[in-house]
Amino acid sequence: MPAAPTRGAGLPDGQAWYEAWSAVGDEVAAQASADEAAGRLISAGHKHRRACVYHILAERYLDNTDERKAGAYQAMRKEFAAFVACAGEPAEYVEVPYGDTSLPALFVSVGARSRPRPSSTSTSTASTRSRRSCIYAAESRPGCAGCQCS
Repeated sequence: MPAAPTRGAGLPDGQAWYEAWSAVGDEVAAQASADEAAGRLISAGHKHRRACVYHILAERYLDNTDERKAGAYQAMRKEFAAFVACAGEPAEYVEVPYGDTSLPALFVSVGARSRPRPSSTSTSTASTRSRRSCIYAAESRPGCAGCQCS
């Protein structure tokens, strides 16, 4: 397993933080792809999920004007989609009607139930917390009937 970057004292340097977490994300994503090619889908799914989290962390301290921010976000979404596909997670991208438009969302289902279940909706698309909540909801569905965030 690759070594996770460390912060040291104080706030991390955005450049070093991005490079370290992005490298770990890329390395774990490559391992996931190798597992996927070998037919080890459960292992691949777990690694894609970890790579997704590492790319979220890479993006975290980049300034909003930094051109790498969008790429890190896209890498996170790619790895999350691979996690869902490999792990067989019941998640789908949906559009939530909002006024005259719609908002992109991710719906994670707990499957058919005989009674209503609680659900969670997050609208803060710029928040790392909302992105992580989708990942955690996909892993712990018994307590969460759905997660809708982009």
